[in-house]
Amino acid sequence: MRMLAQGGPGRGVAARLGACATVSLVASSPIWTPLFAGRASVYGSSAPAAALMFWLSTFLVSLVITAPFAAIGVNLARGMEWRRGWADTLFPAAVSFVLSTLLWGLNQGTGPLLLPFILAALGAVGGLTYWLAAGRPG
Repeated sequence: MRMLAQGGPGRGVAARLGACATVSLVASSPIWTPLFAGRASVYGSSAPAAALMFWLSTFLVSLVITAPFAAIGVNLARGMEWRRGWADTLFPAAVSFVLSTLLWGLNQGTGPLLLPFILAALGAVGGLTYWLAAGRPG
């Protein structure tokens, strides 16, 4: 715990986990909010465990998919001496927008048109959460 407070390497890892947890919570909120209100079911179950499993799956997916881009973004921001608050917020948003637009195009435009914008907003939330949890570096 001391290493996290002093800004050791564990602080960046904890900030990354917190950012992915926050993004997963926001992304899965359309599922768990009605579920906890008693108006929906997930996979045939209205138990809170179903919402927890959905959140956990979105957490793991966001953790694995964004790992290489997070490392690239942090190293690029350090190397180019960008202002870290803006870079940590805008880089994930831009990468999310570009990748989701490319995937949407590869699917011949099927799916929701707003998906790239939604994922860009989630990327910005994750990047800002990372920057704040990491102690506002740079």
